[in-house]
Amino acid sequence: ASKIAQDGGDWDRRNRLKVYTALSKVLARDIKTAASLLVDCIATFSCNELSSYTDFIVYTIVTNILHLPRTELKEKIIDGPEILSVSNEIPVVCRLVNTLYDCDYKGYLQAMVELRAILVADRFLQPHSGYIMRELHVLGYKQFLDSYKSVTLESMANSFGVGTEYLDLQLSRFIAAGGPAGGKKKIWGGGGAKKADPKKK
Repeated sequence: ASKIAQDGGDWDRRNRLKVYTALSKVLARDIKTAASLLVDCIATFSCNELSSYTDFIVYTIVTNILHLPRTELKEKIIDGPEILSVSNEIPVVCRLVNTLYDCDYKGYLQAMVELRAILVADRFLQPHSGYIMRELHVLGYKQFLDSYKSVTLESMANSFGVGTEYLDLQLSRFIAAGGPAGGKKKIWGGGGAKKADPKKK
């Protein structure tokens, strides 16, 4: 089908095939490939038999927040006109991406709590809800830690609005699973935090 669309299919069929492929990649948990395809289809989406446009935008945001570089996330997702046009219909998902970009980690975790109900209720995202939630946690922790040379567990816990014991357990689990890399080495038991030098990042 892909070869036919590329060789002789019309514009609409090619775009529809891209959406079908993207959602099949979501189901297969190939989130990175799905993210790239979904963001390319924002302005041309017409597969209403698969999902509503607002649900499609949810898929686009949830997948791309995990993979787009910060500058592209701002340009393509946060400031994207098509996404802004439906932002009032998907406040939780928009709050998730905005709080991450703004480094509002307490708000980010609060948005994640609300996001879970959206994930488990969706036929495409539900099978991967646990995976997505784990990756979103890692993403937030990694972004926070990348901005510091060293930081206390208490300071980090305050930023995320959680207890130190909970955060310590979470970080231990995520680091054991492969991320955030080097996280524990930056955390110490003193009373302050040192910002990283942006020129050395």
